[in-house]
Amino acid sequence: IFAAVLGAGLLTACAETPREQLRTYVTAFDAARDGSRVIYGALDDAVAEAKALQEPAAARDCTTGAPAPSCFDPADVLPKPDRPREPSIEARVVTFEAVALYNEALIALASGATGDALGARLTSLAGALDKAAGLAGFTGVGALTPLLAAPVINAFTALATRVETIRANAEARTALLKDEALTQDAIQALIDDTPAVYSLYLSAQGNVATAVPGAPLSAASVAAFQKIPAFHKALGQYVVLLNATDESHEALIAELRRPQSPEARLNTALDQALEIRSAGRALRDAVRPIAP
Repeated sequence: IFAAVLGAGLLTACAETPREQLRTYVTAFDAARDGSRVIYGALDDAVAEAKALQEPAAARDCTTGAPAPSCFDPADVLPKPDRPREPSIEARVVTFEAVALYNEALIALASGATGDALGARLTSLAGALDKAAGLAGFTGVGALTPLLAAPVINAFTALATRVETIRANAEARTALLKDEALTQDAIQALIDDTPAVYSLYLSAQGNVATAVPGAPLSAASVAAFQKIPAFHKALGQYVVLLNATDESHEALIAELRRPQSPEARLNTALDQALEIRSAGRALRDAVRPIAP
């Protein structure tokens, strides 16, 4: 039975055109981006909970610790509005989003995508670059701080402007290749930033777990503490994904600079997409224990 299923899977893969396969891999990279959001989301939740623990008990909850509630807050029973991310964490999310969308634009370009297919990727990239440009002068994010200095932000803005005006594949190639070092620097900054990310999570989640009733032996407290090694593992897979993305950048840019045939470029794009798909799946599995 297994052999039959495997054979059917291989036949299906062989029946797909390379561009159809590529769409599958780009979708897998979308899932990898979701995994990165889970990591930064878990960090944001832990930091927010740790900050809430610093508030006076009465401000946190007026319904416990006494025979009768000491106050009434209508916010306790109403839907909670979305809490904005911590600014330093938002900066990390925006930076990764720009890197991810740049990579997808390179893959689309190398695979010979044209018209709406390429335009959609470039529009998304321009939006991410605009967000990154909005972080000008931001500090307090460790290894990312130099990346958000004025010269780099100006480069983000210039690239966003060029991308927004692209109308042909040749223009897209010129625009994306002009600042390839910018995104590679961003990838390295995100990798260099991961020790600070872990330290921040370790401190915040440790405080949250210690504050759980019955800590450190209660089931709820143990579960909260177990999120720390799970986060460490997920962060390792995130670095693997970033490294695969960096290698993808280098290979795709090299191919786009050569006078290669469309088929040769497509094969390179597929090779790089496979690597990212593998790293993305590993990250997706790793973040499950820390997902909300």
